[in-house]
Amino acid sequence: MLLTTVGFGILLWTRLQPDLCLQRTGVITVGEIVRLQVGQKDLVGECRPDGSLAPRFTWQAVPAERRIPWQSSGPTVDVQADGSLRGVAPGTYAVVGRHAHGTEKEEGIVLPAGWTMRLLPEDQTIAVGESVRYRVLVLGPGQEPLPQVPFSVVPAPEQDLLRMSGLEVDDWVEYTAVAHGRTTVTGHVGRHSVATSLTVAGTAAEDP
Repeated sequence: MLLTTVGFGILLWTRLQPDLCLQRTGVITVGEIVRLQVGQKDLVGECRPDGSLAPRFTWQAVPAERRIPWQSSGPTVDVQADGSLRGVAPGTYAVVGRHAHGTEKEEGIVLPAGWTMRLLPEDQTIAVGESVRYRVLVLGPGQEPLPQVPFSVVPAPEQDLLRMSGLEVDDWVEYTAVAHGRTTVTGHVGRHSVATSLTVAGTAAEDP
């Protein structure tokens, strides 16, 4: 009976302590204001935003561990205790939210106003068995490249034409074609995205 009681007590304690989490922002723009979204993890570990949990957090800026070549010399973000984050200058940032049971840390990059992005190469045709290396090129307002901006590249999930075959962080993502067809490939920088098409033809051996 004691084991049952103790076990129930542990289960009850676990349920009373919410598994708080942070939905990452990653990239903001100078002048942009975002509200850091906190929530609770579901049964599969996904963070589900829950606005009622926001008052449990108190936020403040902390020194960023990573710096980039085009980093501003001054502060890059202005953060309010309630989690409102405003980009003030280009470069990396880090903020920490404290709550009764621990902390959550958000790290990211502030991009200059007027930045754009391209997914390269664009509108490619390759054969089954061949590979293509994608990268997201982030450009400043004067079309100058802004290096070392984290990105991801993902094929359309409903089509099974590509397999990831290589990865160089912040540089390129390589996919190899495994089936015929036409698909869309999307590059992501934070909450921003850009897409291009890819056609997979016959195998390299079949091509004339």
